[in-house]
Amino acid sequence: MNSALDIPEQLATPFAFRATGPTLFGSELPRPNNTEQNQPPSHLVEARRLVDRHPDSAIAWARLAQSAQASADIEQSLDAAGKALAMGISQLSRPAIHAAVTVLASYGRTETVFQALQSHGANSIPNDLRLWMAIETKDETCIEQIVSEAQSPTALVTRGWVAITRGRYQDAIRDLRAAQATGATGPGLLMNLGYAHAAVGNLEKAIKITRQAAALAPNDRGISLNLAGFQRALGHHEAAVDEIRRVAGARPDIELALVLADFLLEAGEAGKAHDVLQRVRTSREWAHADRTRRSELEANLAFLRWSTRRQDRTATLAVVLRALASCEHSSLAIGNLLMNLVRDPPEAPVLAAEIARLATKHPEDSLLSLRFHHAVVMRDAHAAAAYACAWAESDIFNSTAASLAIHLLTDAEGRAPEAAELGLKAIRRAPADPLLLNNTAYALCLAGRPAEAKRLIASTKTAAGQRVALRATEALADLMLGNCEQGQAGYREAQRLAREQGRPDLEALAALNMALAMRRAPGCKDEMELPTIPEQWKESPTFWMVSHRVRRELDVDSGER
Repeated sequence: MNSALDIPEQLATPFAFRATGPTLFGSELPRPNNTEQNQPPSHLVEARRLVDRHPDSAIAWARLAQSAQASADIEQSLDAAGKALAMGISQLSRPAIHAAVTVLASYGRTETVFQALQSHGANSIPNDLRLWMAIETKDETCIEQIVSEAQSPTALVTRGWVAITRGRYQDAIRDLRAAQATGATGPGLLMNLGYAHAAVGNLEKAIKITRQAAALAPNDRGISLNLAGFQRALGHHEAAVDEIRRVAGARPDIELALVLADFLLEAGEAGKAHDVLQRVRTSREWAHADRTRRSELEANLAFLRWSTRRQDRTATLAVVLRALASCEHSSLAIGNLLMNLVRDPPEAPVLAAEIARLATKHPEDSLLSLRFHHAVVMRDAHAAAAYACAWAESDIFNSTAASLAIHLLTDAEGRAPEAAELGLKAIRRAPADPLLLNNTAYALCLAGRPAEAKRLIASTKTAAGQRVALRATEALADLMLGNCEQGQAGYREAQRLAREQGRPDLEALAALNMALAMRRAPGCKDEMELPTIPEQWKESPTFWMVSHRVRRELDVDSGER
């Protein structure tokens, strides 16, 4: 049976699989420190004097751009950066161009760089420098023009990275391997090659390559987080936690403490997860953390108190909403906690308002999970299915997104063949996720592929939280194969397991699915009456979909059964 429409408990962490853009050159000016004094800082005064003495120097204007930015003088910083870029191109000053583009891109003023790239011919700016400028400003047309035919190591590495950003993972593997053949190496190349292999489901190879990257850059947390994530996807939770502990050291900062706590929570160690965050909360790291990190820590501590039943949902929701306001909605991770805490239609306006505020700070594709959840809260099955599919496509390593999309495509939309294919692709990236495996097997059954479903379930390591669902799905497969007695026995066993877990809701769901399955099964006598659906399921945040499915399959109002 499809699992109830529920969101697995996950902390608000900054963890995400990453690919890294190529480092094309390292000519950078030293950056001045920021200041909180009321008077112009000495470095800004000196930068102005340098420009006065050398008004035709690209380096002088670049230093002024950086100093003004560090002093929050946006107007002067942008003006100086524009002059530094124009002079830097004329004087072919790499450090000046690098500083100017970095400042302009940080303010989102990429049009200045676009104009510079368009007004200067290809011969005016060396290809590697031109490529870096295009990457910094996301000028995809220029990137394509530069790397499409070039065969230099830099071009091949960049082409591989561009292929990753566009979801062309086999192309990325080809280009990155070609770059290695020309002598290119380094942790960034290996990190991206590992990412591309994981994206096509070659997790063992991804782990091997990412370990090589970690050996070259043992303190690179992006590489270590990828490695831990790939290990977790294969079900190697201890190895994943060990890798996070290695890079975190004895005193993890807030970012790594959040990631470690999330891994521990997934492994069923909620108490240990809380201890990790509480230690950071009382450490020196807390005193020096910025507002966003502090807010994330406070929100996660509240979430763990709720998940361990030491605080009710309403109080936890209030803490999370305060944390979002405190960081001015800069943390999307905090926003995602709302997927566990906002449940009922009367709370939908609160969720919609928070999504609107987050939308001012974050790209639309990063909000798909929250828009999906808003549709769920509104009990809009069709919209929820559309958002879940978009979320799964956008976040390819997120097995929760894929599991929910499969669930909704199958039960809400009646598109089991499409759901089954989505699941089989997702399983290659997360073969140890029991929820994903169960939902895919369920979709295979309804797509007329019960034998494949049986094989998939047989390969699954049974997780306590999915034992009932997996047993019921296996029973469905037996019924669809014509093994009526075996299938009915399997459903009864699923009901027994639910009783042993003290889950009358799951027991009722297994009974309902058995009755529906008997109506579908070839050669099985349909002598079962459809059980009465509990009235409260219509408003339940996790079981309302059952009512929707019964109406769709039997063309009746579920409340009449």
